[in-house]
Amino acid sequence: MEEKVLIKGVFGGKFIITILWILGITFFALCCIGGIIDNDAEIIIIGMVGGIPLIFFATILTVLLKKCELIVTNKRVIARGAFGYRTDLPIEKITNISMRYFGGIGCGSPSTKVRFHFCKNKQEIFDTIASETLKRDSAFLG
Repeated sequence: MEEKVLIKGVFGGKFIITILWILGITFFALCCIGGIIDNDAEIIIIGMVGGIPLIFFATILTVLLKKCELIVTNKRVIARGAFGYRTDLPIEKITNISMRYFGGIGCGSPSTKVRFHFCKNKQEIFDTIASETLKRDSAFLG
């Protein structure tokens, strides 16, 4: 039997990234304007120390969220994380499925647990994994 993709996870989180960008740029710009008006270099340095890390963090978070992937097939759940982490959970081995805060979805076997946040279609993924595990259980019981 051929393995077919049932559903893919769609990840968001753009709202948080946008807020971080706005906070970083606003803080940096206000401190620079205040430093220029008051002719004080310390305020500009404070703006750099506070604003640039927020912008840097938003950029890194954007890259990390683009690399995440969650695919449910009729035989397994494939999870790819941001730092090259990849795991395959066979449907036969899945013991728990959970929905979490911040659009999170979790899935686990006795040896591995996978959790992702900012998933836009977490309900569909949850329902798909649950139905596949129920099919497996009914095949073993019936």
